[in-house]
Amino acid sequence: MFDGEPSRALEKLAGTGQRGVCGAVWGNNDIAYRCRTCLKWADLYETTLHVVEDIRFVMSHSLAPRYVTHDRRNILRTWMKQLAFVQGMNPQ
Repeated sequence: MFDGEPSRALEKLAGTGQRGVCGAVWGNNDIAYRCRTCLKWADLYETTLHVVEDIRFVMSHSLAPRYVTHDRRNILRTWMKQLAFVQGMNPQ
């Protein structure tokens, strides 16, 4: 059943509809589904941190902010939309 990656094993268990070791039926309200959801949120969190750090690195150079604000306004608009979206998110 377990062939390397935990999330794949959990997906297989969640899709079977069988009873697990503790007798619980595997489905959308079980531990496998919740673990898989947590793994997805963890990946999203890591990706978000990488994007924010990349933006900080780029904007720390003196030429980059001037280039973005004067020459590439479409990039600036996109960043502002993303920042507004992230700031408006409810963490709970």
